[in-house]
Amino acid sequence: MKIVIDSYCVTCFGVSKEAVLWLRDRNYKPAMWPNEFLPGEVWEEHGDTRPEDDDQHFELRNCNRNDALLVECIEALGEKADTSGSMLKIIEIPDDVDWYIGVEDWGTEYVGEKHRRWD
Repeated sequence: MKIVIDSYCVTCFGVSKEAVLWLRDRNYKPAMWPNEFLPGEVWEEHGDTRPEDDDQHFELRNCNRNDALLVECIEALGEKADTSGSMLKIIEIPDDVDWYIGVEDWGTEYVGEKHRRWD
């Protein structure tokens, strides 16, 4: 199984404008968030337009990191899917692993295997 993580420093999982457009062209639903908009698009809620040169970090909410289309996007675009604050990476693990995405103290993500725990 392939899983997309941010191996740089993450405040929220996001991709570049090119990645958003790639995903939107393929009707990827998490790329169609209600409260974000791309440069040049109008944010209906505020009646504001994002400046054309604002090409930073576009948050993907509620996305499955092992979604085949998301993985395909990162594979197809490579570094073009990254932002100034992200470095996306595909981790491959066995299909039968019960996995989770963890975050290190400095913000980088990793894929871990779930284990039982009692406190």
